[in-house]
This record gives sequence, structure tokens and C-alpha cells, in this order.
Amino acid sequence: MNLITINDLGKLSEPITKLIEVTARATGVIFEPYQTVRMAKADAKANRIRSLAELDLEDELEQKTIQRLIHQEKRKHINIEQITLQAAQSLDDDAKPNDIDEDWLVDFFNKSETVSNKEMQSLWAKILAGEANQNGSFSKRTTTFVSSMSKEEAQLFTSLCQFCWGTKKESVFIDDYKNDIYTKAGITYQSLMELEALGLIHFFPNGHYTATINSKLFWPVYFNKSAPLQFPKDHGNQFKMGHVDLTKLGKELSPICDTEPNYEYLNHMASVWKKEGLWSVPHDSPNSKV
Repeated sequence: MNLITINDLGKLSEPITKLIEVTARATGVIFEPYQTVRMAKADAKANRIRSLAELDLEDELEQKTIQRLIHQEKRKHINIEQITLQAAQSLDDDAKPNDIDEDWLVDFFNKSETVSNKEMQSLWAKILAGEANQNGSFSKRTTTFVSSMSKEEAQLFTSLCQFCWGTKKESVFIDDYKNDIYTKAGITYQSLMELEALGLIHFFPNGHYTATINSKLFWPVYFNKSAPLQFPKDHGNQFKMGHVDLTKLGKELSPICDTEPNYEYLNHMASVWKKEGLWSVPHDSPNSKV
């Protein structure tokens, strides 16, 4: 297993240094350069063997119990270290790890310290980085949910997020969930019902959610692309959003889902909006155009 070490981060910026410091305060995990860690582990192992030999243990079971506890704590140490170092790689230059609420941080590591799966560690690392980048981005309710989330559930939600729009992927456009565009991505009636049961989305299979657009021009953003839409009125336009709406929980998690844009889907939505008479001649926009 290839582990990230503090050496891999190169020269430590102030936000990275602060993140390492607040993690150490909350968990007791000390981050040292790889060579130091390797030597410390060798010394610790020798000391542990000597300590076990000196204990007056009644039977073999007690020895095995101590060894199991040592093994568990070692795994927790490695998991905390890996999540923190991954998070450090995603910090903004103006991140403020010191502003993370200490109770939130202790709760965060209590929930994530047993996670060894690389994909789930990556999710936890993005939550930590997101909280450091903008305090209050993730509630304890969200971290509680993630702690019970399976890898398969995380993958399903990530698949859904390829159909998310907005600067923070806060909206989903699924015009017809039976269309092959969605089903071949694993988004079906059954999977949408599952995501709703998890509390990540609201699903309206027999109708569409709508949003009120109070302008004639509207630029929904898809990753780094924006679609030029034109409505008939200056305000009070009803925009059909599709069958799915993200919950508060879903909106907190969607920005950190590591998914790629689906340009076949983007062309599909452009076709849908053209048929609805919304597609306009491109206008000036701060975003890249479709």
C-alpha cells in the first residue's frame, strides 16, 4: 500500500502547517518526515516488545488482547494521517484550518479514523479540506451520514453528480430518467429511489421541479461550461428543472464528488432546451460557453 508522507507535500505552506497542527491537537497524531517516522517506528516496536515481555500476564489471551489494541491504534493513526495529508493537498491558499471548530474536528476524526478504503478516505479528505477552506461547509449531520455510507452508495451519488449544474454543483437536471443518457450511467428509477431513501435527493418521478428565473437571460453552469438560455419575460419565468432535486445533505456533498463532465449529456440538454425554445444566440458571459 502506497502511503502519502509529509515529504510528498514538499515545502509546507502556512495553511498546510496549520492543518497538521490542529489535527495533532485534536487526535494526538504527530506528523514527522518519513525517515524520522521510520526510525521512531523501529524504536517503538523494540520498546513495545520489551514492555510486553515485562508484563505479568496471566495467559496468552491477555497478550493477544494487548497486541490487538496496539494494531487497532496503529491503523487509526495511519488513517488519520492519510486523510489529513490528502486534505492538505486540496487546501486553498487562503484556507484557515485554525477556524475549524475543535468539537467538529474531534467528531470528524472519531468518525473517520477507522476508514482504510482509499476511495472513502478521499471523500473524508475532501470534507476536511472543504471545512478548512470555508468554515461551516459541512455539518455534523453530514459527517454522521458519510460515516455510515457504503462505497457503493458513494459511487452511485458520484454518478448522479455528472448531471449536476451550478458553480457548486447544487442543482440536478434530469429531464427524463428513463432516457439512455441516464440509465447507462446507472441512474434509474430504482437507484433514484435509493438515493432518496438515503436522504440525498428528492425524487418526483411523475412530474418536474421548477425554479423561478427573474431575468430574461440565464446561464446555467455545467462544470466550466455555461448554456445561454433566453426567457420570454424579464421576471417570473418558470424553468423546468427535472425529476430530481438535491436535499441540503446532497448539496453539501455534491461539490466534493470527484466526477467528470459528460458531454454527451450536455449536448442532450442543449437539444432539450432548443426544443423548448430557450436556447439563445450566445451572449457575453463570465463563463465559458457550450
